[in-house]
Amino acid sequence: MDGEQHSGRMLGEFLRAKRSRTRPERFGITTGRRRVVGLKREEVATLAGISTDYYQRVEQGRVVPSDHVLAAIGKVLELDETELFYLRSIARPHPPGPIIASVPDNIDALVSAINDLPVFVIDGMRNVLRWNRLAAQLICDFGSLASVERNMARLLFTDPDMRTLYGDWETYARQTVAALRRMSAMDPDWPQLRELIDDLVVTAPEFAQWWGLHEVGEKIAGTKTIHHPRVGTLRLNYQTLVVNGAPDFMEMFVYLPADSDAHARLRRLSPS
Repeated sequence: MDGEQHSGRMLGEFLRAKRSRTRPERFGITTGRRRVVGLKREEVATLAGISTDYYQRVEQGRVVPSDHVLAAIGKVLELDETELFYLRSIARPHPPGPIIASVPDNIDALVSAINDLPVFVIDGMRNVLRWNRLAAQLICDFGSLASVERNMARLLFTDPDMRTLYGDWETYARQTVAALRRMSAMDPDWPQLRELIDDLVVTAPEFAQWWGLHEVGEKIAGTKTIHHPRVGTLRLNYQTLVVNGAPDFMEMFVYLPADSDAHARLRRLSPS
């Protein structure tokens, strides 16, 4: 399956998933005895101001709709900005951007220079490209892993220790699935990404379940609870910083203590 066919399939799956979760009552449509869960194709078409035939061709990936039409469909399906971006990306395939295989020297030096906060760099596949010593102490010894295993999505779903480490494991795992979904639209021809997704769909039942929900998102900041085997429970705020020159494919994660107790526990964890 080439990139265009793959994008067409993704588009149909995404629109059908969103239709099924859109409540007809919101638009004054009486449900009664309906075999269809959510909105029907013709209802989406009418509400978006387009013909049923045209909407069907959009859902089948047989036409390239305008931004105006996509915005109208997105409004009906109550898509947020990230989901609308994803819709536009899979409906109107574009040449992929450059995949940066190595971390820029300035970012490498910055990660190495930060000693008192856990920091690591990931690419769009969630591969961990660089990390400092405190990140390895907090999460896992990335350096001891084979390169193919040094991936946050793979670790979250296949390493039992991750389920214990992250107090909010399900939330973090679902956010990771949503981030991979967004990236899959950015570059449908990225073979390593498709291989990762296909592998996790087969080997991780929860990944397969959540991938099928077609949730799209990117979480750039928040708070995580870490249950560390050595220093106990820490509440850490996190922030993601986009690496210049790679806006869609490389980010730096920085963890900061959320309170004085977490600060003290991080100091105990910090390598001497």
